[in-house]
Amino acid sequence: MARLLSIPLIQIVGILFLVSLVLFLVSLQQLRRARRGPYWRARRVAGDRGGRLLIISVLLFGLTVASAVAVVIAIATLGSSTFIPRDPNALAGVVLPSETPTIDPNATIAPTATEAPPTVTIEATSTPLEQEAFVTNTPITEEIATASTEAEPSTLPALEIFAVPTVIPVVIRPPATATVSPTPDFAVLLNLTPLPSSRQPREDASLQLVAADLEVSAQQSPVQARTHFDAGITRLYLFISYRNMDDGVRWSRVLYRDGMPIQGSHYLWSLGSEGSSFFFFGDNEGYSAGNYEARLYLNEQEISRIGFTIG
Repeated sequence: MARLLSIPLIQIVGILFLVSLVLFLVSLQQLRRARRGPYWRARRVAGDRGGRLLIISVLLFGLTVASAVAVVIAIATLGSSTFIPRDPNALAGVVLPSETPTIDPNATIAPTATEAPPTVTIEATSTPLEQEAFVTNTPITEEIATASTEAEPSTLPALEIFAVPTVIPVVIRPPATATVSPTPDFAVLLNLTPLPSSRQPREDASLQLVAADLEVSAQQSPVQARTHFDAGITRLYLFISYRNMDDGVRWSRVLYRDGMPIQGSHYLWSLGSEGSSFFFFGDNEGYSAGNYEARLYLNEQEISRIGFTIG
């Protein structure tokens, strides 16, 4: 009975561990979205969901550890033979003695008959070989002849020397070329998590930055578009227009200060084929003075940028 329960118990422990690990990874993803989400409500929902999943994953991990300890204690108490099946016909704990031959000094060894070697007659043969182009000639003396053990004399043929060609094949292999996928510098500098996507943008896809402002009107347009802002602002809105876009295409938005990326994220497009919208960059401590640029990317290709100054 214990043997029948051992395998399901181990499988249950493994399943609990996998479930807790998956929930833990999902909770981390939700908590990351709670910090980087574009909208306040989306960040709050992601934070609540991530907190609940984190608590559940910790509880499941504790249950996994307790179950694993219980299985180990059961194996130690009942013995490994209860949980590990063995062949019932196998020998266990039996030492088989090795047979040691004994020598009898009075034993006599009977002589054995020796057979006479057979008489073998082999005729000498010669085989001409053809030569091929692009070979190296190696002289080899070929002789196949044996003397007969009979009393009658035999005449051996004259030896002939042939030039046997040795073909050396030459295999030319093309050099291996590694395919390197381009990775924008900002993704490395900002330590962004890769966001895989199987969708490719159209050749005529357009995603353009059109304006920057501190406020958004009721029509989701800039109130007073400008290119200069005072130092210390905590939020900056960027307005975009797009056409020939497909949902599921990966795009990125990055904010640069004096040529260095300081903020950015990857996203999957979900706003449809054509229209206009906006997003924002924010810093609770306020943006310091400098020359700024907002850039947009489709996959790894930069598609639009807009510059402005703060200070």
